[in-house]
Amino acid sequence: MNILPETLEDKFKIVVHTNHRIEDIKTITLTDPSRIVLDLYDVKSGRKGQQTKIQVKSRWVTNVRYLAYPEKVRVVLDTKTEFLNAFTTESLDDRLIVLVGSDIKTP
Repeated sequence: MNILPETLEDKFKIVVHTNHRIEDIKTITLTDPSRIVLDLYDVKSGRKGQQTKIQVKSRWVTNVRYLAYPEKVRVVLDTKTEFLNAFTTESLDDRLIVLVGSDIKTP
């Protein structure tokens, strides 16, 4: 598993690269501090029990963190309250794409 963040002109994007389609994704949003949490089941990371933090510079997301558990990988996007309902996920054959931005509405 590999996570690549990218700040675009009108949104923030992360791509979670895996060797298969991620079918089981649970998302929640939390406040105080504001964050988007994605639990990715049946995904393995070589960094079990170790939190990895990726610092980013965007107006939508300030940090991306992930931690591997035996049954899942948890990905956390530190954001602002106004973007808690402004994200989407799309699972493809070998990656998961997450977009966060002002013009995006969470389904």
